[in-house]
Amino acid sequence: MRFNSSRATLACAFTSILLMPSVAQGSNDDFIGQWRAAILGKSGTDRYNLQIDISESNGELTGTTRYLDLGCGGTLTAVQNSSEQVTFRETLTRGKSKCVQGASIRLVRIQDGLTYEWLYPNGETGLQATLVPGHGGAGAAESYLTAPAA
Repeated sequence: MRFNSSRATLACAFTSILLMPSVAQGSNDDFIGQWRAAILGKSGTDRYNLQIDISESNGELTGTTRYLDLGCGGTLTAVQNSSEQVTFRETLTRGKSKCVQGASIRLVRIQDGLTYEWLYPNGETGLQATLVPGHGGAGAAESYLTAPAA
């Protein structure tokens, strides 16, 4: 039996391509950082400030949420991402009795920030807002925006 080295090389290269992660190169950079918004609640009168910090660890996006006026927040674990959007599973670690456990957060990259969509555990949209790049330390609890986010 004859060994064909060019076929073996091609097979190894093809196998390597299949084993590479499916995340688009550089796509995570658009989401990494501190983000903030003032969210208008479903009642139309309740407003609260949100801070999201997103980082990358071992090629995976992770983060934290802080609902500053509600006294709750938690961790974010990416469950789906592409170059245009990322969906996180939120696990509350603070103020568990004040907020809904098991929600998802979908972020979509737009020109000057991110759109934020908070989803109930059943997938129904609960809240939407526009996140802008944040500044300041993790303990900052100022009012971020004077106008409600859409």
